[in-house]
Amino acid sequence: MKNKVSDWIVLAIDGICILLFLLFISFIFVLPDEAQEKVLPAFAIINPFTTGDYALGCGLLVTCIWGKGRTILSLGAVIAVCYMIFVLISLVAVMGMTSTVELLIYLPHVVIIIACLTIIYRRVVRG
Repeated sequence: MKNKVSDWIVLAIDGICILLFLLFISFIFVLPDEAQEKVLPAFAIINPFTTGDYALGCGLLVTCIWGKGRTILSLGAVIAVCYMIFVLISLVAVMGMTSTVELLIYLPHVVIIIACLTIIYRRVVRG
């Protein structure tokens, strides 16, 4: 019973992460300027280039830790791709930074990626 509950929790977190990714991408690329101006106050509080990255990273980490079964691991792969796209978009967005200290905001992403790769490697080795 506990595994079923954790599977549902991981599925819910994965669904929220994918929805969050789609909302932010649609804001960046799809919405016309008039609609962006209406949504902009919300994104001033929830910055897609910081909060969105960290939320997707945490969702990816939860999926790597608790995810079992092909469906959840497939969703984890989708979230990993979304996470990498988001990190690359935010990296391009802050390319004009002048100091290397400002690039320390990417340190949590490096930790998340290393942790996920370590978890996946241990699962593959243990079978």
